[in-house]
Amino acid sequence: MRLSEEGLNAVLAQALVAALVVDQRGIICFANAAAEQAFGYPAPDMLGHPLELLIPPSLRDAHRRGFDRFMLSPSPVTLTPRPTLRALHRDGHEFLIDIRLSPIETEAGPRVYCVVQDVSRQRRLEEEHDKALLDLTQAKAEAEAASAMKSWFIGAAGHDLRRPLQAAQAYLSVMEQKLEYGELEDIAVKTRQSLAAMASILDVLLDLGQIDSGTIKPRIADFRLGELVQRVIASCQPQAAIKDLRLTCEGEDPVVRSDPALLERIVTNFVGNAVRYTESGGVSVSCEAADDVVRLSVSDTGIGIPPESLATIFDDYVQLGNLARDRQRGMGLGLSIAKRLAQALGHSISVRSTPGEGSTFTVEIPEGHGDSKRRAEQRDVPIQSPASTSGTFLLVDDDSNIRESLAMLLETFGMTVHTAANGAEALALIAGGLRPDMILTDYRLPGYDGLEVIARVRGALNSEVPAILITGDMAPRSAAHPANFALLYKPFSAEELRTLIEKMRRKPGPKLTLVSST
Repeated sequence: MRLSEEGLNAVLAQALVAALVVDQRGIICFANAAAEQAFGYPAPDMLGHPLELLIPPSLRDAHRRGFDRFMLSPSPVTLTPRPTLRALHRDGHEFLIDIRLSPIETEAGPRVYCVVQDVSRQRRLEEEHDKALLDLTQAKAEAEAASAMKSWFIGAAGHDLRRPLQAAQAYLSVMEQKLEYGELEDIAVKTRQSLAAMASILDVLLDLGQIDSGTIKPRIADFRLGELVQRVIASCQPQAAIKDLRLTCEGEDPVVRSDPALLERIVTNFVGNAVRYTESGGVSVSCEAADDVVRLSVSDTGIGIPPESLATIFDDYVQLGNLARDRQRGMGLGLSIAKRLAQALGHSISVRSTPGEGSTFTVEIPEGHGDSKRRAEQRDVPIQSPASTSGTFLLVDDDSNIRESLAMLLETFGMTVHTAANGAEALALIAGGLRPDMILTDYRLPGYDGLEVIARVRGALNSEVPAILITGDMAPRSAAHPANFALLYKPFSAEELRTLIEKMRRKPGPKLTLVSST
């Protein structure tokens, strides 16, 4: 059907987008008001001129060739903006365009209907968006790299700082065994307190760094809660005994689903905090299962928490009644760490308190698979008397100070100690006839690590010799379960080492034990 040129122009005149009509030679026959605004020319100034009037000079030859090809086989086509698809404004500035070409038969002959849209602003916004997205991606990559570097630094700093602390504590323990004068003993005690405070601060700061950087990844498993609670109470019993506090556990022994190591840190922080703020009476740990949730609560008869402080009790550096910042009472980060760990595990924590009567801290844990009806007998947890630690020890550590100080310390326990700087030296001792009763090895060693030292020594002896792995980082935790050994974190005290040795020697075979000095 042939259209009248006048009718076509009348329709296009009402269009809201720039519309041009050109003949088969590319001469402009019509321009609507939107085209006038887009190109800056009055319509009469465009009529009769070739379409190249609206094309930048550098692109006119290419445009002419393209238009001629289009006229050889005209069909509707839409051209989207690219570096060479630009138009020229009357004032000389260029702008990106979308253009749609449609051939039309009119009574006056073939015509091409051109719809032109200025997309410069749209493209500029897209480029800004792309740049912002690129900047965001780059910033994210840089943040992830910084986080990875931070995680590496935390691990390296923790390992390196704990080594001299460990050697200092071991040397001090040996010195205390040899002191005869009361004044020197008092100095040794104060030195030990300072070292313990330094170790505690280091552990807390490294814990926060690992949590905030995402280094700590929960390892979820089903396990009974009772044994975890007993371990926590046993570790806090010495501090409770100093204040003559009664430390008890009661309630059920349910199966829960959580990360046992991280949950133990939460409960340890709760119990340790309760002991710290309780001067008389006691601290009790209870477990109750209901509605697929296990509520573990730690209650004390301490000073309580004012209502106005309940909202901030889990914030960093909050310590009630410690305005002078006495570091012997901690840094005020225990509950903050507990909150972060609970968030990492997906557990909720809460607190109830009455000033002057005491507080109850609760963590809610998903119930695991298994029989959760068994109840834990209510009882006090006594401090066990030391057992004999005589025997032969194989001590492996590449740090000469730690190797020497721990050897001296073990000898004060009554042990015969053979030392090696690495796995190769340890195996050479075994090949020479050494038959140790226990292995104590550092985790990070040159050649191969402490886990492999334990495995190779046991293989050479064809015996599951009790073994303790000592470490200043969290690396062995993931590999701990299948290796059948005890794990002891630096810096540890002489009493922690003695207690662990006694515990392992009382058992028929070694089992994994997690011991923390925090």
